[in-house]
Amino acid sequence: MRLRMVVLPFLATVSLCLFGVLLWGLPVAPEGYEDRKPDQVVYGYRAWQSSIYTLHPGDSYHIVAEGSWMYSPEVGYHSAGGSRYHTAPESYPMPGLRGGLLIGRIGETGQPFFIGEETHGIANSSGKLYLRINDDRLGDNGGQLALEMEVERAPDQDLFVLPAELPVSTPYR
Repeated sequence: MRLRMVVLPFLATVSLCLFGVLLWGLPVAPEGYEDRKPDQVVYGYRAWQSSIYTLHPGDSYHIVAEGSWMYSPEVGYHSAGGSRYHTAPESYPMPGLRGGLLIGRIGETGQPFFIGEETHGIANSSGKLYLRINDDRLGDNGGQLALEMEVERAPDQDLFVLPAELPVSTPYR
């Protein structure tokens, strides 16, 4: 009886340890789940947010946004496509489009452009890619979007091709 009181707990402990060792190498996430971080997170309560990319004329880009955010508690949370029921007034960065829409611009002073839930295009200017929600008052906003972005650089231009005629410079006197 005494031997049984010592051996049974010992065998139970060894069994649990062996079971733990067997489980140690198994993946924790469900099958097919990819453990990826988004390329960019854009917050609904912040103004223009710098992305990880600097674009140049001719670069092509593809942006996909997932998640939910809101630009007004009265409207509630929605996707990067914005509110289907409210048009942005003149005070918004992109008036006439949906309120709460994901928008972008190239450079500090570039013209805003539509992104929504997914877009692709070709850059027509150089500068950092900035992103934000289409809203004028950010204090009552919430949520965030996770963005996957791909940028394909334009074919390299030969930067050292000289013009046929070089300008003639006048020496200082």
